[in-house]
Amino acid sequence: MDDQTLADFGTFSDPAKSTIRIFIFDYARNLVRAAVVVKDRVRGDSVSAANVQEAYVDLHKHDPQERNGFAKLAGVLGGVLFGTGLSTLASMIQDDKFTLTGTVLAVVTVAVGAFLIALELPEGLWRKRKSPNSP
Repeated sequence: MDDQTLADFGTFSDPAKSTIRIFIFDYARNLVRAAVVVKDRVRGDSVSAANVQEAYVDLHKHDPQERNGFAKLAGVLGGVLFGTGLSTLASMIQDDKFTLTGTVLAVVTVAVGAFLIALELPEGLWRKRKSPNSP
C-alpha cells in the first residue's frame, strides 16, 4: 500500500477497521478459491500467477454491481415487451378474437422481451455458471 492509503486507514475508527478487515479477508478467501477453481479447470499442478489473474477477472466479470447500462436498459425494455405481449395474448384468448397478424405480433413481442430479460441476467442464460465457493 502507498503512504496515502495507510494514512487514510489511520483515520478509521476501530469498528471500521474491523469491518474492512472482514471484507478484505472475505475477498481474499474468494480469490483463493477462484484461483484454485481456475487451476483445476486447466489441470495445473499448482496455482500460477496467470490462474490468480484469471480468477480476479472471473470474480469481477460476474459482479452485479459492474453491470453496464445496456444490460439494465435491456432488462427494463424486455420486461415491458414481455408483459405487453402476454397481456395481448391473454386479451385475445379471453375475447376469443384471434387474427394472424395480432397473434404473430404478440408472440414475437413475448420472445423479444424474454430475450432482452435474459441479456440482463447477471450470469446470463448461456454462460456456464462457475462459483468460487463451490467445492
